[in-house]
Amino acid sequence: MSGKPGHTVLIKPIPVEVVEATYQENAKEIITTGVTQAEEIILLKRLCRTVKEVNFSIGSYVQKDDILAALDTENIDNEIQLKTEEYEMKQKLLGATKEL
Repeated sequence: MSGKPGHTVLIKPIPVEVVEATYQENAKEIITTGVTQAEEIILLKRLCRTVKEVNFSIGSYVQKDDILAALDTENIDNEIQLKTEEYEMKQKLLGATKEL
């Protein structure tokens, strides 16, 4: 091989190794810190309730379906009882009205 006229360029052979291609899984674990953002937020109803119990601490890992907090349900239970009694009374009034 030659470069400029009158000059000879020597090229050294580079040793190579040939191997058969095979499939390999390269599982890599990435550990990082940061802030996450929800992809979906579902707001069912605003509740003014007292948090009775918190089941996580700041920075702890949580899994899907973990119960993160429990609300004090005493007021809710009372509301359900009152609404049930109100419904039953209205049912009795409706039945009495139909009899007339």
